[in-house]
Amino acid sequence: MDIELIEAQIIETLPIKRGKQEIIPTQQDDIEEEIKYLSIQELNTLLSVSDNAYRLAWQLCYETASRISEALNIRFSDLNLETNRLKITNLKQRKKNSFRLIKISDRLKSLILQEQLWRNCSKEDYILKNRDRTTYNYAFVRYALQGGIERERAHPHTLRHSRAIHLLDSGANIVLVSNALGHKNIKSTLIYLKYSNQELDKALENANARL
Repeated sequence: MDIELIEAQIIETLPIKRGKQEIIPTQQDDIEEEIKYLSIQELNTLLSVSDNAYRLAWQLCYETASRISEALNIRFSDLNLETNRLKITNLKQRKKNSFRLIKISDRLKSLILQEQLWRNCSKEDYILKNRDRTTYNYAFVRYALQGGIERERAHPHTLRHSRAIHLLDSGANIVLVSNALGHKNIKSTLIYLKYSNQELDKALENANARL
């Protein structure tokens, strides 16, 4: 690297003195990181190219908007067969016994019951057999690339982002989406609004109808 360029980078990070006051240059904190997510078509492609075990994992993470670490803690006993609801423990909240109840599809319910039968599991066993989060990360990359999804979006967390955006696109309000994600503060959910045009489209249609 050019010496002058290195010196310029060092100078940019040095404190600036104005009189007796020392000012530390701030980083560009106001630049929001772009949310990575999948379209419905890309999600279906990912599920189709994955084998049964990983298809269950991706479907579980998507429908419950779970982090992979949360999905790894779901047991068969957390599924209510009558209501089709899964109990998801909110791992990132400090409050003990914090959880959310998420209604799942018959498709996911069937995958869970098939997994329990195939592995001959008890109700207290974990739904996902492999206990290593890294294994799922690598597997997601492999199947995502196989499905034509670029590397920068090849991470299980894109399933959580995708669920939030798809819920908004389906007409769910921001409070419901926040509850589905298990956010303690709704401000954490607001970032997804910029990726969904559902409310904006509706507002524009209503405004245009008045012309």
